Amino acid sequence: MNWRPRRPLHFALLAVAALLCAPPAGVWWLTRPQQREAGVPPSGEGLVAKRVEIAWPGGAPLIGWDVAIVDPRAALLVLHGRGSSRGAMGVRGELLARLRCASLLLDLPGHGESMADVVTLGAREADAVAPALAWLRARWPGVPLGALGISMGGAALCLAPRTEPLRFVVLESTYATLPMAIEARIARFLGPLAPALAPLANGTYRFLTGVDPAAVRPLDAIGALGSPLLLLHGRDDASTPFAQAELLFEGAKRPKELAAFPGAGHEDLLKQSPDFYAKLLRAFLDAHLPR
Repeated sequence: MNWRPRRPLHFALLAVAALLCAPPAGVWWLTRPQQREAGVPPSGEGLVAKRVEIAWPGGAPLIGWDVAIVDPRAALLVLHGRGSSRGAMGVRGELLARLRCASLLLDLPGHGESMADVVTLGAREADAVAPALAWLRARWPGVPLGALGISMGGAALCLAPRTEPLRFVVLESTYATLPMAIEARIARFLGPLAPALAPLANGTYRFLTGVDPAAVRPLDAIGALGSPLLLLHGRDDASTPFAQAELLFEGAKRPKELAAFPGAGHEDLLKQSPDFYAKLLRAFLDAHLPR
């Protein structure tokens, strides 16, 4: 007879427990490795794609596709976002080949076939950039180098130690700071509770990765890129709101461009608007490379 009055209290306690568990569970999901087979390599007229392994200090070799063409006007390092792999970058490799660019489509640590114990959303993935660029330089001596990074891949490009200046950089859907990115993802599901729950998520990230999320700030690093910059971002991106792209754009040095994709969220912008994407990329490359 006494259990009925307690049911509302039980439900309230369960709701509070669910709220408190949601941010740690979400961060665990974001930081868990995403190993998968790459699938079919890029293909097309005049294009040859081969699997390569690149040594780096972080552990097991990095796996990628060397997408080669005859007499490229540039060679690009292409980095995917969290939860993806080089397999999803194949279409970009094919587009770049049509624009007379070779590319290295790389599986970042903890993704595709590049092994790692944990994903740090750009912090330690940045350590893979310099070895990959060194490999690309050795592969294409004398050819201008550039880089294209999506979301986590874009953050890794910003945070990577500088080796040689790149001729240009393209960033897609890249967050300004990791705490901002984490809070925005909580807000997608829990709305106004996000600011109160974000510290719990940040603490979980620190526990799982050993990295202080407050130190993961592409916004502070973007000014040191030293390269012409093209920022591409979905206007309706709820995971990484467009305001974060505007912050990155403000912090970057000239020359720089910011292009909004109407109606696009945190998604593959090339797939969402293939003609618009190709037009923007072609114009940007033509502006900063010999034709």
